[in-house]
Amino acid sequence: MDAARDPYDLVVVGAGIVGTLVALLAKRHHPGWRIALVDRSLMGHGATLYSAYLDVPLGSTPVRRMLTERSRVLYQQLRAELPDLPLRDLPAVFLTAAAREQERLDGLVRDAASAPRRVDAARALELAPPGFRAPEGAVVLGDVQAARCTAPTLVTTLARAFLSQPGSVCLEGVEIIRVTPEGDGSQRLTAHDGRELKARRTALCLGPWLGSTRTALAGVSQHWRVKKIAALHVPIAPHPDAPVLYLLDDEAFLLPQPEHGRYLFSFRSEHWDCEPEVSTLRIDPPDQARARGILERYLDVSGLELGGRVFCDAYSADTNPSVEPLAAVPGAFAVGGGAGSGFRLAPALAERAVHALEAGTGG
Repeated sequence: MDAARDPYDLVVVGAGIVGTLVALLAKRHHPGWRIALVDRSLMGHGATLYSAYLDVPLGSTPVRRMLTERSRVLYQQLRAELPDLPLRDLPAVFLTAAAREQERLDGLVRDAASAPRRVDAARALELAPPGFRAPEGAVVLGDVQAARCTAPTLVTTLARAFLSQPGSVCLEGVEIIRVTPEGDGSQRLTAHDGRELKARRTALCLGPWLGSTRTALAGVSQHWRVKKIAALHVPIAPHPDAPVLYLLDDEAFLLPQPEHGRYLFSFRSEHWDCEPEVSTLRIDPPDQARARGILERYLDVSGLELGGRVFCDAYSADTNPSVEPLAAVPGAFAVGGGAGSGFRLAPALAERAVHALEAGTGG
């Protein structure tokens, strides 16, 4: 990398699902741009590697609902253009106490037309894990289509589409440690080994590193906090057509992963301000106890050995992802705050980032 050569039109730092889509969409909007996608590790090997890769048409805020709807349109376009994109549709079933049904729906859907509807419980749960039971007083909602990723090649497939276009490069194993403004309005990016490159525009798509105290990139971390995200692997082989089961009152879900012969059980953690380093994060005994306590209300897992995964993500104060201009570095933007839903929100968030990079303003 040589900052003395012509600057890149765009440098995207972070080759997870969001960063890769920013690079791909920017290239499609501007085929003549020279774009570099840079990652401290390998493509898709940050927080994206630990994702549940689940897309369901719900959102806990109006902004997240709007981004979810737009992302669904963009994912459909990508699936039509890239037939080998490893995405598959599956039904979504929701369980909640009857007394809280309307409250739950009001907090997740835009209007009645898009809301899950009451369905016959026996039929909806026919392909659920053997022995799965709805708690007494619960209602079962359905008629909703979700989508999930079935292979870890999603990001590399998107990156391959990006790299197939002239003027596109990907630099793996290069950690950007500093971004500074240049007098001509461009940015100078310094790597861990002292190498530099120059950009007319910069997108920092760092996932949980946006909120890390160790990320000293022009004060990026002030907008976000980092929270642990944990999930257990339940060794029950799902039916190929099994639905994803949302346990709304417990803020948890059971995602079938037939290709792995298991369910992924995602549940809420309240471990805040952790550092995004996999070597320091664990599913600790309180996590295990909380997860098993939830699961036992629906499914007997007492005789099962449960593994799992744990990482973290960046959260804004209102849980909405955003594209934030860096006041100290004109032309540079921090993109993120997926709050554990990066896969679901990534296409629309990336599209917003491209528009901001074009206009020089955030949102």
